[in-house]
Amino acid sequence: MWYILFCIPIFICFYTSFSILIRQLRSPLRSLNGPKNSSLLFGNLIELHDQETTNIFAHWDLLYGSTFIYNGFFGMPRLFTTDPKAISYILQHAYHYPKPDFVRDSLATMAAGHDGILTVEGDHHKRQRKILAPAFSHSHIKSLSPIFWQKALQLRDIWLSHPSGPRIDVLAWLARATLDVIGIAGYYHSSLPLSSISRRHTQALAMRSIHSQMKTLNLRSHSALYFPRLVNSA
Repeated sequence: MWYILFCIPIFICFYTSFSILIRQLRSPLRSLNGPKNSSLLFGNLIELHDQETTNIFAHWDLLYGSTFIYNGFFGMPRLFTTDPKAISYILQHAYHYPKPDFVRDSLATMAAGHDGILTVEGDHHKRQRKILAPAFSHSHIKSLSPIFWQKALQLRDIWLSHPSGPRIDVLAWLARATLDVIGIAGYYHSSLPLSSISRRHTQALAMRSIHSQMKTLNLRSHSALYFPRLVNSA
C-alpha cells in the first residue's frame, strides 16, 4: 500500500510536466520571434531581474519588433507588446485580461493587499473604481496641479545642486517625490520632504522595501502558473 502512496505524487509531477511540455509545443506564440532561452529552468527571467537598469525590453523591441515572446519558467513563451493598437485594445477590454496570480501576489506583498484595487478583478474592481472615481475627476486632478508643479521644481533644484555631479540615481528621488505628493495631496501632510536627504527616514526605508519586493524573483508565485495545485496546497 505504501508504494501506491509513493507513486501518486510522482505520477502527478510527471503528468503536470508532460502537460506543460505539450502546451509549450502547441502554443501559437512559438511562431513569434524573441530572445533565445538562456536558462532551461528560468528562461529569460534572470535577465529581467534588473530590467530597470539594463533596459532589456527596449533592446528586445529593437531586435524583434513591437510584438515578441520571451521565455518564462521551463521555457514557456510569454507575449510582450509595445504596439499601440494592441495595448489600446487590451486596456479597453481589461477585464478579459486578468493579472496572473504571481503579479497579484507581488502587488499584494508590496502594499495593496489581496483585496485592494490593484489586485482585485471583475465586479470587485468595478465597485472600487466607482468609489474612487471622484478623486480622479478632471476638476480634482486640475486642483492638484500646483502640488505636482511645486514638487517637480523642487526636485529639479535638488538635482542641479546634487554633489554627485551629472550622474544621479533618479529612481530613488522620483520615489521620494511621488510619496511626498501623495502625502500632501491625499493627507495634507508632507510625509517625506524632498529637502530631507536622510536615507534613514522611515518612509524612505518603506519605499525602498517596496522597490526591493518589485525586483524579487518570487519562485513560489511564478511556479503557480505551471503547478497551481501543488503550489496552492503547499
